[in-house]
Amino acid sequence: MPKSIEARIANKFTINPATGCHEWTGSLSTQYGYPTISGPRRTLIYVHRHMAGPVPETPPPDGSNRWEVHHTCFNHRCINPDHLQIVTRREHCQIHGELRRARAQQKRVAARLRQRIMEMAPEQRSALRQQLEGIQAELAACSSRLQVLVTENAARAAQVSEELRY
Repeated sequence: MPKSIEARIANKFTINPATGCHEWTGSLSTQYGYPTISGPRRTLIYVHRHMAGPVPETPPPDGSNRWEVHHTCFNHRCINPDHLQIVTRREHCQIHGELRRARAQQKRVAARLRQRIMEMAPEQRSALRQQLEGIQAELAACSSRLQVLVTENAARAAQVSEELRY
């Protein structure tokens, strides 16, 4: 008798103590690198979708065309149910759009820093250190804002999911 999906998943991940992620050690999809196991009749089962729980039967209320699983930890190999969230396609695009904008902001700040370093004389290095501290604070603010947005989206998705259950 074949093993259940849960039994097959149980020994194919390790827990990262720093992040709490259950990092998949089994096979990954070739297209996006998500955790997979083989299903009946040579089908592919995406483990993170299985671990996230049941997807609501009703269509998304915001007009999106489907439900998706979002990794709140941004680790595609993670299958920890606490790090997985069922969101609408629109919400998922919004989350990743905000992430892309935050990363682009970080790249712009780093580029400005590199430019300033190249333009400065050696005696201006102490002033550069002070500017660097300001830029690092700006980067920390971007990261903090991103974390707030992720948390807000997680709460919003949990609320929508809860409303759909009733």
